Amino acid sequence: MPAQELVRCHCLVTVEVGGKALHPDKKAKESGVQVVQAGTGVSIRVLGFRRDIALTSRNVRMVVESKIGEGRLAFDCKDNMRVVLSKAQASQLHAIVKALKGEGSGGGLTSRTLPGKGLGLGNHGSSATSKSSLAPRPVATPSKVLRSAGEETTNTADAKLSLSQLPEQVVKEVLSFMTPSLLPLLGEACKSLEQMTVATGSTFRLARSCSRSVAPVSLLQRIQRQTKLQLLDLSSFEGLTAGLSKDLAEVLDEVASTGGSMLKSLCLRGCKAMTDASVRRLLRSCPHLKSLDLLEIPRLSNKALQAPLSALEALAVGSLGKTVTLRKPTRHSEKVGLMGARVDVAGGSKAISNEYQSRPAHASLFTSSIVAQVMSPGMFEENQRPPTSSAQAPPLSTLVLAHCEDLQVLPKLPAGLVHLDLRGASLQVPAAALATWKPLSKCFQLQVLNLAGNVLLTSRGLSACLASLPSPTQLKALDLSDSRPEAALLAALPVQVSALTHLRLCNCMALKKAELGELLRGLPNLEVLDAAGTCLEYPLSDLVPTTAAAGLADGRSQRQALAPNLRLLGLGRTELCMGEHLEYTRRALALIAPLAEALPGSLDVLDGYSELPPILI
Repeated sequence: MPAQELVRCHCLVTVEVGGKALHPDKKAKESGVQVVQAGTGVSIRVLGFRRDIALTSRNVRMVVESKIGEGRLAFDCKDNMRVVLSKAQASQLHAIVKALKGEGSGGGLTSRTLPGKGLGLGNHGSSATSKSSLAPRPVATPSKVLRSAGEETTNTADAKLSLSQLPEQVVKEVLSFMTPSLLPLLGEACKSLEQMTVATGSTFRLARSCSRSVAPVSLLQRIQRQTKLQLLDLSSFEGLTAGLSKDLAEVLDEVASTGGSMLKSLCLRGCKAMTDASVRRLLRSCPHLKSLDLLEIPRLSNKALQAPLSALEALAVGSLGKTVTLRKPTRHSEKVGLMGARVDVAGGSKAISNEYQSRPAHASLFTSSIVAQVMSPGMFEENQRPPTSSAQAPPLSTLVLAHCEDLQVLPKLPAGLVHLDLRGASLQVPAAALATWKPLSKCFQLQVLNLAGNVLLTSRGLSACLASLPSPTQLKALDLSDSRPEAALLAALPVQVSALTHLRLCNCMALKKAELGELLRGLPNLEVLDAAGTCLEYPLSDLVPTTAAAGLADGRSQRQALAPNLRLLGLGRTELCMGEHLEYTRRALALIAPLAEALPGSLDVLDGYSELPPILI
């Protein structure tokens, strides 16, 4: 039976699929719909689009006919498609509905055509519909439909429940299964969710991508609503100026005065507009701080920490630095990553150094007296009285003084120190005082020590510093990168710090293949070793251990691994990772350390201090 056209309606047509509108064909000669009677039933063809859109009785779920008098009609399909007709003649729309209901020629959608609800056409339903059914619903999809005049039945296929309809206790139970970091994002949906998520949250971290777009007023309002705030991270927030820091301090004082929790962790890393006075003003509003991060803030000095911090456990100041090239590389440096000899001002001898070294991003003005200042919180009480005998020193366990070039003398360190980072300092000790120099003799709990970049400290000075550790030492991680250790110091490491698991010797020119073998043999617990920029020679297969004399039952020999616990080995800018050498190095490393991975770069064992206290990789 050939198809017979019942109705052709010229009007504006909007088609949405999954909430996204389809673009009409600009070259189409007509726009509208065509109702066709075929052998299988009535079908609707949508005109004016590039794709062929046909609606049949199988996929039409709902017809909205309540706005025909205004020239509008809508079809809701099962495949998440919605077709809306507008600016049409009411007589043509009535003819389309009659054809679909079978009141014209042929049966149509009598069992499937439903009065519409929630399609954006205003109040829906027939005259028989009660006033209660015309009331606005809290959700877009209807939970009930009319099967017959005056009868309401639940449609299990279309019923959906809004989150706002659930009891508050049920919503809180649902939120308890969510990741805590996602709760602040959910709180932006409505005020009720904000009250349950943001207001009760204990963490606020400003994303780095939002550091330039967030308005200071909005930031203060958000912090003021979080009455249980304990961690505040404003890293790289350019809007944190001296004036805003005063307002922020007043907000924190107001939250504390109204019974809110006290701030325990504060991170201002990279807030370059802060000054000594603004930092000090902010710290006086946070007397219960346990963790303080002031890295990458220029021009800060000891005056910034003139505040009572009696609960401080982790402190990080200064600059972590950035890698720079000292000078134009030579032919030899292009081959193995080295530059020419450097004159040793202290002793007059020459020592090879690497062209790639870490330099601070800005100047830090902290001096050696900063440790004594932090350990005397009673000195900076509001009454400005000197500390009394009852004043208790803070339980400082993590101390980071990165690239503080004015730090020339190692201060008296607290006994409970676990992590000490003095990279880039200007420590120096006369040769005559090395015999009595014991700077770490009271650090019984020290586990991480970073002396990278202390170029003024000789190899004998580094050895005396390590020898002052109490025995048996608990040191797990040691960083001597960009310093001047000699072969004698490297040979003594297995005796002085035998429990090492992480060791960085980046740019230490005294490290060669023989010294590497001795370190791997003498440090059985070593897991991470950074040897980037050193003088390691190719090939590494010379360190492969020989097979044991005793064979196995099947006649095969047994090979003992040289470093059974080694996981990562950094070999950047060495002969071992040049071109095809890297593949041969990895094959040899599989016999030396079966679990190790050779990386053609340097390793950051502290992960850039992404957390305080830091976690070793």
